[in-house]
Amino acid sequence: MKYAPNGEFISESRINPATRGIGYDLAVIDSKTVAVSSGGNHLQQIYLIDMNSTKTSQGLQLGDFCCGISYNNDSFICCTYSNGIKIYDRSHSKVRILPNSPKTADHTYVASNANCIFHTNWRDDSVVCYDFSGQVQWKYVDSTLLREPYGITLDTNSNIYVAGSYSNNVVVISPDGKQAKELIGACGRLANPRALFFHKTKRLLLVANYNNYASMYDVI
Repeated sequence: MKYAPNGEFISESRINPATRGIGYDLAVIDSKTVAVSSGGNHLQQIYLIDMNSTKTSQGLQLGDFCCGISYNNDSFICCTYSNGIKIYDRSHSKVRILPNSPKTADHTYVASNANCIFHTNWRDDSVVCYDFSGQVQWKYVDSTLLREPYGITLDTNSNIYVAGSYSNNVVVISPDGKQAKELIGACGRLANPRALFFHKTKRLLLVANYNNYASMYDVI
């Protein structure tokens, strides 16, 4: 697995300029809808954005601050400030805290597939895989390779891509957590990378840095 630079850009634009206080993380619901978390801003909600009209609506009232967000199995998986990782049924009929998740999950990110939840924790340089019942499947820690992990995303084979904000790199971890390697090393295009998104059809990896720069890579 390797990468090729595809493009670099700066963007300070908004999908909906009238909306304030949202935009910590996003999760793709379907081809037309994206869910966006509000981070530490009020109100404590998940917003749904129609990508055709760019109209924003309140999707879910959380009663908790939500940073990292993912969507799978008709549920929102949220990294909260004081209740660890919480799972909200889309109908809001069920809410539960994921057992064994850290009590404080603020400013952390999460990704998921149909079977597992993957959480990055900058506090101990770890990436942890849980099943949906909360059982830890594996924990990856290697501070020589990955430091202060933030953004996380998956490809079609459930390889896990992680942004190392302090190590200034992107690391890819195997689905079983046993193997890892640096995919993109420290370079001019990476400066405190924070958020990632993998386009599974086009095999494009978007890396957003803290300083507003973003880069696109072809993953071969």
